[in-house]
Amino acid sequence: MELKGSKFPNSELDGANFTGTSLKQTDLSSSRFEDLQLTTDLLAGCKVSTDQALFFARKLGLIIVE
Repeated sequence: MELKGSKFPNSELDGANFTGTSLKQTDLSSSRFEDLQLTTDLLAGCKVSTDQALFFARKLGLIIVE
């Protein structure tokens, strides 16, 4: 599946499965979700909001401390 350049304005994407899908140039920044299924190697180039960036950082295995 290819989503290059896709946008999901104000969409509810909770539980969506993007496994095996490149998210390059995909805009998720105004969508809402608690969890997504995805392939982290295919995340580069995805446009996300600041809050979403924390979710994706955790998916990448980062340990976030404040």
